[in-house]
Amino acid sequence: MRTLTVISALITALAVVALLGCGGDDKNDQSKSPSESLAQRVSVWRSSAGTYNATLQTCRVLPGERNVIAACTRKVRTAFLRETARLNEALRAARPTSPECERAVAKVKTLSAELTDRLTRANRYYVAAERAHEDKAKYSGPPLIPFLGRTGFLVNRDGKVVGRLSGTIRQACAE
Repeated sequence: MRTLTVISALITALAVVALLGCGGDDKNDQSKSPSESLAQRVSVWRSSAGTYNATLQTCRVLPGERNVIAACTRKVRTAFLRETARLNEALRAARPTSPECERAVAKVKTLSAELTDRLTRANRYYVAAERAHEDKAKYSGPPLIPFLGRTGFLVNRDGKVVGRLSGTIRQACAE
């Protein structure tokens, strides 16, 4: 029993260390150029969106379980929303130095807003469908499986574009 307690404490400590390390190191962001900091924020947001999408796509409700989707996505959803806020702050502070930089920043703003909205709606619809099933009620949202599939497609496709834009920001905004 004591060994189990020690192992549990160790796992908890590792989880806390991992969570504290998520999202980049803001202290190091201050020593980087503005374009490098913004490019890093874009990359971290892209990774967070991909993780949130992957978690959302793999959460499964088994018979008899309740509130699975909300619990399954809670940590990654919170991390994603935190990274979205950080990205939006960095985008607001961005001062494009060239037309190419301005276009890249504008495109990241657009894509991040669209994907954030899409992931938020996918989570909301999934939770609503789960609750309707639990309560034996009628789900009135869009067809869930196609919506989740399309969300996954958009996150993968647009995530690649955002990744390329991160490189563009790193180069074009440094001038």
